[in-house]
Amino acid sequence: MKIGTLLFKCGLLPAALVFAVSVNAQQPAAKPSEGETKDPQKTLAPKRIKKVAKKGAESKEAAPPSLDDRLTDHRLAVRRGEQREPTSAFLIDEITVTGTYKSVEGYGAFLRAANNRTFFGYKGMQFYDGVILEIDPDQVVFQQNLPDGKKKQIVKSYDPNALRSATINEKEKAEREKKEKEKEKEKKVKKEEPKEKSDEGDHGDDDQ
Repeated sequence: MKIGTLLFKCGLLPAALVFAVSVNAQQPAAKPSEGETKDPQKTLAPKRIKKVAKKGAESKEAAPPSLDDRLTDHRLAVRRGEQREPTSAFLIDEITVTGTYKSVEGYGAFLRAANNRTFFGYKGMQFYDGVILEIDPDQVVFQQNLPDGKKKQIVKSYDPNALRSATINEKEKAEREKKEKEKEKEKKVKKEEPKEKSDEGDHGDDDQ
């Protein structure tokens, strides 16, 4: 107490207090211990948002098996005793309507497949991707099952003029191919004739 009173009287006590405060201000703040909690707003890092690619529109629809594979599967199924429509191996797009007819049961259709096989079509006839919904005097209405589960109606009309022109084109093509084969045969014969003549000349020289 005497020393404090003496310092106060001499004016040294206020100066000592100011010096102590300045020293404490210059010292760095103490680090929190391991047990102390930290402010979550300062320590949490920002979350990264992952971009998810859309696959719906970009995914490609799976193509159906080839016609040969479908026909092979159809034959094997029939051998195993399964009952299948004769047209169940064909796609609707592979069928052409070549005519219609009327019977006691209603209208039917003449159908031709991609491999030139013909069928008598009727209402309810099954295909690989659909069925016949209706047969009218001049058209056949198909219902196609799409890969996404939806159904689509396809109308195939019967045009006698178009069928007649297609038949004429096929006949012209066959005649053209026949003429080309005949020309090739004539060329081969002409090439062989000079060889035969030269062989005959060689034999004549030998006889002399």
